[in-house]
Amino acid sequence: MISIGQYKRSLMRWIYIAVGIFCAWAVLLFLGGILVKQGIINDTDQYARLNAVSSMIWGLFCGWVASGMFWFLSHKLSKKRSSK
Repeated sequence: MISIGQYKRSLMRWIYIAVGIFCAWAVLLFLGGILVKQGIINDTDQYARLNAVSSMIWGLFCGWVASGMFWFLSHKLSKKRSSK
């Protein structure tokens, strides 16, 4: 039978994986926006530059949220470890 401690560790591992994937998506979104804006990736859409700026802004926002999640999780875990 799975104990509560094992369940919590497993859950925290999956949360870290999900946040890591979210952070990687934010970086790819930001870099994709830069590549389109610089003309390295040619996009024939007339709104390509506007979409690139929007993509860069969303990438920065998602990266900010993901880094906040990482900070919160690591702060919470270090607090639990120091209290033992």
